[in-house]
Amino acid sequence: MLNGSNFNTIRDCQISNVGNGSGQWGHAIKMTNANDNVVDGCTITNIGNEAENTGDSIYLVDSSRNKILNSTIRNGGHSLIQVSSQQATTFSSDNVIAGNTLSNFYATGFLLSGMSQRTLVEYNRISDSARNGVNWPRSNLIASSYNTIRYNEIFDNAAGAIHIAAYVYQGSFGMDAIGNQIYQNVFYNNNQINDSVNNSGAIHLRESDGRSVRDNLIANNIFFRNKGFISGGNDYAITITHYGNPTSWPVGSLNGNRIQNNIILRQPGSAGEVTVLRIRDGSQGGNLSYTLAAFQQTYANASGNLQVDPMFTDEANRVFTLRSGSPAIDRGLAIAGVAYLGTAPDLGAHEYEGSAPPADTTPPTVALTAPTLGQTVAGVVTLRATASDNVGVTRIDYMQDGQVLGALSPAAMTFSWNTAAVSNGAHTLTARAYDAAGNATTATGISVTVANADTTAPAVAITTPTVSPTYTASSSTLALGGTASDAVGVTQVTWANNRGGSGTATGTTSWTASGIGLQTGANLLTVTARDAAGNIATRTVTVTYADATAPTVTITTPTATPTYTASSSALALGGTASDAVGVTQVTWANTRGGSGTATGTTSWTASGIVLQTGANLLTVTARDAAGNIATRTVTVTYAAATAPTVTITTPTASPTYGTSLSSLSLGGTASGATQVTWANSRGGSGTATGTT
Repeated sequence: MLNGSNFNTIRDCQISNVGNGSGQWGHAIKMTNANDNVVDGCTITNIGNEAENTGDSIYLVDSSRNKILNSTIRNGGHSLIQVSSQQATTFSSDNVIAGNTLSNFYATGFLLSGMSQRTLVEYNRISDSARNGVNWPRSNLIASSYNTIRYNEIFDNAAGAIHIAAYVYQGSFGMDAIGNQIYQNVFYNNNQINDSVNNSGAIHLRESDGRSVRDNLIANNIFFRNKGFISGGNDYAITITHYGNPTSWPVGSLNGNRIQNNIILRQPGSAGEVTVLRIRDGSQGGNLSYTLAAFQQTYANASGNLQVDPMFTDEANRVFTLRSGSPAIDRGLAIAGVAYLGTAPDLGAHEYEGSAPPADTTPPTVALTAPTLGQTVAGVVTLRATASDNVGVTRIDYMQDGQVLGALSPAAMTFSWNTAAVSNGAHTLTARAYDAAGNATTATGISVTVANADTTAPAVAITTPTVSPTYTASSSTLALGGTASDAVGVTQVTWANNRGGSGTATGTTSWTASGIGLQTGANLLTVTARDAAGNIATRTVTVTYADATAPTVTITTPTATPTYTASSSALALGGTASDAVGVTQVTWANTRGGSGTATGTTSWTASGIVLQTGANLLTVTARDAAGNIATRTVTVTYAAATAPTVTITTPTASPTYGTSLSSLSLGGTASGATQVTWANSRGGSGTATGTT
């Protein structure tokens, strides 16, 4: 299966016995939304289930510009080749079926159905469809528009030669048959199983469900020895049905369809028989039947048809070239763009005799008309060309900057170019036209500017310190590095840490970001690349930082030295602390008793520390969030002061004394004193003489 796949070639393949089981619908090759593929020289046999009428040997659905060439395809349960669409808004267009041998005893040869268009079917031999009698013998069906069926030999099939139909498929979407060209084919010995269900003329036009068959050309063909539609004792070669349709064409009108310059003879000796039947229901006036002569007299678009033996070279071996003197020679209708020998085209699939025309050396003319010179384009753009040739344009290549975007045969005057597939900026478009002789002309190039909005995000990668999504850091700062790219250009690379901090990297296509601060634990770092259109791309790395670095701490008050002598029993300490991440707490402790928490961290104080007499070892501890610590100590010596002693010995050593005198002398001893003084609570004081 080629699903959405383009520009593939399948050559010289052998495929058989696919999807033969019950309930299966097998395909040897199925293309869905697949374009510009080639199947060439393959042999494909026994595909699908004959009894259940399932399986298409090659099935093209919603696919365009594919070619099925020079292959032998036999026995497909539903059809050998089907070209269609599965939705009412999508076409299968411009496919080519050429040079194949199609033989299908199981079912139908080829189907061109809903939403297929402009299929070229040429130089094929199509035979034996539904000859086994297991399936209803359907004709080669055209329920689509603007197809070309030419130069084919279609013979020995169970159903009629060609069936052009318009109807609503399974109630889902309508199918019209408009503008098809069916010319210079041989239809021989068809309609071999003439049953009441599939009974129809060699040429069968059918309108139903309000759909339209119009503007089709059936010309220069040979319809010979085909059985017809048997009704009322007549054997009709041409059947046109409107049965069950709201309206029918007026008498004298073929709704723009043309049946001209064909040989239409059921068998030798049957000329003059009633040949044409228009099937209408009662409300439309009932059926109408005509001889070929009467048909051509009544309908202007039916003309030049003959009832003669074409005189094939070897009917028995199905060789359909014309013998000398054949009435089919030079009896055809000239068809625009189609070369022929002699005074007019021969009927049938082969030009047989007549002097050869001079070699065609005249190249086509071609011009690219859209878009216009200097136009700015975006999205999907329609390239439009005009081309002509003295014989006929057979192919047009659409090119961009010298590379072929699409080679369209038959020639199509439009092509859809998806500019998203090329870079913005100047590009040169042109078209090249070919004719059947191989002459080619290239149109003057047209320069356009592609300016699609940039919707493509940049690409960004982290390569330093790791390409992995996780990293363990041993430092609290980190440098990232990497690369970035964009179809237009990277304008900026930034970083952000979910634990705090962000910044802009240095450089774009090669970038670095230094000094990224990490917090203890997991840090999700996101790097973002931006382009000028605002498109962004991100990459992340999770960096785990485990803080193993201790803080620093100093004591500066009352001294920066390791020892100190205090004269007071209470002391205040002060100092500083620092840490790579942050100091969370400063505490103190005295070996002689007491501890506490300082006020502040980076600048700290601890007041009211109680000292004991003698040496006091004071330890200050700084801590960070990771539990790392640092300490400093100071030994503080505290010596308390001793009071002097004094005694009163004169006039008494007792605490009380009575006297009748108004003055008194005191005396006694003292030690450790520098001065002895006295004072009377009733008034008076003074300094004693002596100290000891």
